[in-house]
Amino acid sequence: MVDHYVEADHRITCKFIALLVQEFEKQGTLVEKYDVWNCSANVSEEILFGYSSNEVGFGWTNGVFLELLAILKL
Repeated sequence: MVDHYVEADHRITCKFIALLVQEFEKQGTLVEKYDVWNCSANVSEEILFGYSSNEVGFGWTNGVFLELLAILKL
């Protein structure tokens, strides 16, 4: 059962990293919020809480990206 969770974790992690790379290649930056269902950073109209815009270079996203890369040893 544990292997199932490890496989799911790896799959989700890789998809999230791919989304961040895809958006970075399009925009040249990382932002705070992402729509993981639609694989896009175009979420400004959907923001209900916090900042009213999708902030560029937001620290937690950058940190999570680097940590995930380190975990996967990429």
